[in-house]
Order: sequence, then structure tokens, then C-alpha cells
Amino acid sequence: MRRTPVLATAASNTATDNLLEGLESLKVVRMGRAACVRESLRWLTLEARIAKSRSVAGLRAKLVTAERGNNSRAVRQLRAILVQEEKQAAKKIISASDVIVSTCGSCGSELLDCLHIPTVVIDEATQAAEPTTLLPVLRGCEQLVLIGDHHQLPPTVISDEVTAQGLDVSLLSRFFAMGIEPHLLNIQYAPVSFQAAVRDVLRRKASIRSDR
Repeated sequence: MRRTPVLATAASNTATDNLLEGLESLKVVRMGRAACVRESLRWLTLEARIAKSRSVAGLRAKLVTAERGNNSRAVRQLRAILVQEEKQAAKKIISASDVIVSTCGSCGSELLDCLHIPTVVIDEATQAAEPTTLLPVLRGCEQLVLIGDHHQLPPTVISDEVTAQGLDVSLLSRFFAMGIEPHLLNIQYAPVSFQAAVRDVLRRKASIRSDR
């Protein structure tokens, strides 16, 4: 059975970095622009991981040499090859990860098109508008874990038109309104609750693989 990663997301970069921080010990990769990621965590970004690829590093070095030599033909050829090599490196890194961490918005990246991701976990789910939440869900989700409190902060929506169409509601709040029964905690845990949820999902997936 082919192993598939867990997709762990949140609406904002800050929330996404917070969950990433607790997953450093796992085989994890952070999607999105490295510049938007907390500096201490940038080594976990896809950009940083791609840069460490020998083939990519070699091509980038050749490109610098060609640019210094004003060899426009070689520059064009190397740039085209480099783009493809970076994409291949990205796909290998993503596919080999236990957890893909991303903002909901970055889940629309074409780099995820090569994967069918059945398990999606969304932290601070009540702060994400429903359309944004659907981006990770549409990656092949079969098991969805929404973590949040629908009595706390709702999504931030500044468009009256969007609000009038009912798109200022989070998916979690909509599920509550539909009568879907939540799993409530009797104890409020520290921020590690999300990381514990992801680890539990990974353990369950591993158990299913071993049973088969």
C-alpha cells in the first residue's frame, strides 16, 4: 500500500507556523513562500529543501556562470532545465513527507496535483472562510479533522457582497448548524493539541498499513 502524507493546514501564516513548530521532529515540509514563514522555521520550507538538492544546486551554479559570461543562449537553456528540475525535486520531497504543512490558500499549488491526500487536518478552522477551507479538502480528502471553537473568532471578511452570499461562515460552523456531532474536549490542552492530533492520525495510518 502506497503511503500518503497528511495535509495539515491553517488559514494564516502565523497559525500555520505555530503548528509547524510542533511537527519539526516528523518528516515534514512547509509549502508556500519561504519569506512568509517564521525565520527559525524556514529550513523546513519546500524552497529550502529544493535548494539542498544536488541536481538543482549544480544547475544553479552553472546558470550563474553562464550569466556572468553573458552567454544568453546557455542562460535560456539552463533556466528551462532548472525549472523542470526544481519541479521534479519538489514532487519527490512532497511525496516523501509524512506531513505537508500549508496555509489553506497554498493548497491550491499545482505541486500537489501529483498527490491524492485522503487525510486533511485544519487547525483554527473557525477562522477560515468556507471557500478557503475547501482548497485542502479538494485534494482527495476522505478523512477531515477540523479543530476549533465555533464560539470564538469567526473568519475575517470585509466584503459585504461575500457576506450577503453567506460565504463569511466557516465550514466548522456550518457543520455545527447542520447538527453534525462534534468531539468535545473536557480539558483544554496547550498548543500541542494539534500536533497530538496529527501524530495520532499518523499512528492510525501506520496501524492500518501493518494490519493489511
